[in-house]
Amino acid sequence: MILRRNFITLLGGAAAWPLAAWAQPGDRVRRIGVLVPGNENDPLYKALLSAFTQALSDLNWTDGRNVRIDLRWTGDDINRIRAFAQELVGLQPDIIVTTGTPATAAVQRETRTIPIHVWWNFVSSRKERIEQAKAEWKARRFDIVPGDEKEFIPLPES
Repeated sequence: MILRRNFITLLGGAAAWPLAAWAQPGDRVRRIGVLVPGNENDPLYKALLSAFTQALSDLNWTDGRNVRIDLRWTGDDINRIRAFAQELVGLQPDIIVTTGTPATAAVQRETRTIPIHVWWNFVSSRKERIEQAKAEWKARRFDIVPGDEKEFIPLPES
């Protein structure tokens, strides 16, 4: 089984991967909106956020230096999800990162012009790592998420 730490690292890389397309940071400070449907005290979400910021750092993006991260925690409250989606779109970030269907749908209702990246399953900036993660997921080698033992979400085929 792949350790949870590796899974979290993959998820962090998933969220940062679109930023690799920005290449090297220029003079302009980029802005990333992040809509998280969890609780800021949840250890899993803390670890995911840490992996995300580390993945950004690995791509030479540092919050407060050349990128600004506008993070909103919704606590799984649909009203907060909608309100924060509207707020983030109003900030006009370069990209919005979401997790889960309710957050993604809320952001999609608010904008058709700001790129939305769904922070989901596995992505990395290295093609070989992406392929490895896909194979591991398809083979179900990741630990089961506690409380979600019965659901397996197949990897989307592109």
